[in-house]
Amino acid sequence: LVAVASFLACNHIKDHIYAQEGLPTSQCACNTQETNKTAGISSLTVPQSVGCNWNSNWDLRGDNQKDEEKKSKGVSHQIILIRHGQYEFGDSDEKRVLTDLGRQQANRTGERLLELHNSGKIHPIKYVYYSPLARATETHSTISLHLPKTILKHNVQPCSMIREGAVCVPCPIHPTWRPTDEMVAKDGARVEAAFINHMHRADKTEDADYSTVLVCHGNVIRYFVMRALQLPTNAWLRTSVANSSITIINVSPSGNVSLQCMGESGHLLAHQITFN
Repeated sequence: LVAVASFLACNHIKDHIYAQEGLPTSQCACNTQETNKTAGISSLTVPQSVGCNWNSNWDLRGDNQKDEEKKSKGVSHQIILIRHGQYEFGDSDEKRVLTDLGRQQANRTGERLLELHNSGKIHPIKYVYYSPLARATETHSTISLHLPKTILKHNVQPCSMIREGAVCVPCPIHPTWRPTDEMVAKDGARVEAAFINHMHRADKTEDADYSTVLVCHGNVIRYFVMRALQLPTNAWLRTSVANSSITIINVSPSGNVSLQCMGESGHLLAHQITFN
């Protein structure tokens, strides 16, 4: 199906160019209903280019410096988002602690983070922030057992802005989860503030590439990803991230953003992968 779609797309683009030049167009397969039926395709719409609407000053930290040599010597900021482990359901935060499996997940994620750190696969970890909710705090405590002591000594602190919440009304609407307007207004503003504070290009005081680790929640992580990539934020619920999974976003000195991985859970055994 991918091959068929690629072939049809190429012919569609070629015919468009030929038409502009006044040349005869080919008999493209996507122009015949019979061919579509043969390929098992009832209809095919080839996406059209909409141009580039990227805002390079999305974090409000850009300047008008055009010196490419200076840009090339800039440092990169890597944001590592870790979702808490599986937790017990309860009617209060104190009861929503990690399950035995959740602690296993968090322990393995701590080991994985150290592996990535020591192998140079991620930038050196300089800052760690964690949600004060019980499940995230416990996940952080377990992960911290594996992190270099130099990090834990100075640059670790809780951050109430990255608590879980109704980040924004999703599209399409969830069949059972319906947050109130008040919830969305309060939580959305808080999580947006967290994004502004934590997701940005490197501080000008930094002289080497570094990473910031955020131990937080699924909704927050998915909102951050949509927001950082400048995609519709209401699409966040179309994605998912596993418990104790790792999401990595790179922000270059120019303000360009790349998603290195999202919800990565390959370090967990198959039976350890959960989403609650």
